[in-house]
Amino acid sequence: STRYLLAIYELSNGGAAVRSVDIANLLQVSRASVVKCLKKLVEEGLIQKEYYGNVQFMPLGVREANRIYTEYTLLFTYFS
Repeated sequence: STRYLLAIYELSNGGAAVRSVDIANLLQVSRASVVKCLKKLVEEGLIQKEYYGNVQFMPLGVREANRIYTEYTLLFTYFS
């Protein structure tokens, strides 16, 4: 689910709604895989998604995605 959070974070460009098809294209996975993972993220309170609708972060999701992205950036910079 970390990959999905980072994909939504990247695609949202500061909080905009994201389409699940765009997540699937970015991660090169099937839409069924995206639907399954998004359901889990909704249950965890990280995102909200309407049926056949766009995906948006909940406050907890923004914090978690930001934390993961910051750690990734620091590690990438350190090992580069």
